[in-house]
Amino acid sequence: MESPHAQCRPTTGLLPFHTESQGPSHTSIDWNQFSYPVNTTCDDSFLSAYLTSQLHGHIPNDSPFVLNSGASCHISPERSDFKSLSPIVPHPITGFGGSCVYVSGVGTIELCTKAGKKITLNRVLFVPNLTVHLISVFSLNNDGPNACYFDATSCSVLDSSGKMLLKGRAWVQHHLYILDCTPQVVTPHTSVNITYNTPSSALYASRMPNLETWHRRLGHCSNRTIIDMARGGIIKGMPIDLSSAPATCDHCILGKQTRSHVPRMHEGHRATKRLERVFIDLCGPMPCVSKYGHLYSMNVIDDFSSYVWSLPLKSKSEAINVLCTWHCTVENQTGEKLKVIVTDNGELVSKTTTSWCTLYGIDHQLIVPHTSAQNG
Repeated sequence: MESPHAQCRPTTGLLPFHTESQGPSHTSIDWNQFSYPVNTTCDDSFLSAYLTSQLHGHIPNDSPFVLNSGASCHISPERSDFKSLSPIVPHPITGFGGSCVYVSGVGTIELCTKAGKKITLNRVLFVPNLTVHLISVFSLNNDGPNACYFDATSCSVLDSSGKMLLKGRAWVQHHLYILDCTPQVVTPHTSVNITYNTPSSALYASRMPNLETWHRRLGHCSNRTIIDMARGGIIKGMPIDLSSAPATCDHCILGKQTRSHVPRMHEGHRATKRLERVFIDLCGPMPCVSKYGHLYSMNVIDDFSSYVWSLPLKSKSEAINVLCTWHCTVENQTGEKLKVIVTDNGELVSKTTTSWCTLYGIDHQLIVPHTSAQNG
């Protein structure tokens, strides 16, 4: 493609476009085959409306990158390719058979190779109605010390040290060469020199979702159910990576628990002397009966000294009578008064226990149901 040496008449909000040689621009491609028609005029009001629509129009992102030795400038049909873009008055580019397309802007594009390298293309022409990208061999070699090589089946672009920058293949159907590269997609907030509002875009994630990702997408569904769905082919379009086990889901644990976590350390006030507070718990029946026929045990734990009395019982109904006997004995031996007993909501919750506590002024406290950790 060659550009004329002239300055197009700028309109309101448009930038002047300086070209290099006389005559209309042209390429070695038939635009009737690689474009769709757009009608333009030189009316100022039409040019402003045309640029506003074309600079933000949606173009399919599957147009190939053609390495063309017959074009003297790079061409792109996609607005999202440009790192920077300046609008110009529509400028014609002619091709074989009198076909014609129009340039709407000039900017800069960064190409990303499969190896992760970036190549900057300067003075790229924006032509919205094309179906291909054109990479000019002449401009590519002049932007940097590069070299392009072609054979019957492939093409390549090398730097000054002989290292390959871009590689492509022959497009036999159209007798052209296609490069294997992708442009760095520019989001609307990173573009410059454009005063129009650019619509938002959605990006597709190429990462294969794993079991944890689908667990969250499906409202914290069971992992077993998700695996059965994936392996059974129940749902179409459900790619999943089952190579790793899912992490523990804290949200599921917190949502299913019925009570707060019980701390392992003692909390709250602790007794300051013996018998100020004792914890009482019954356990049994035991696997075997003792020599004297005892099948249960009542454990009494002093909160101050952590001393434990293990009182044998033949049945749970004996608990209150054995506790009264223990009470008289331990007060007589220690000289201290029993003040508080703490039990669960079991056999010791009875009228007999209440009468005994009232008689001796003992405070009977109960733990939270099904929370045995509070009982000493």
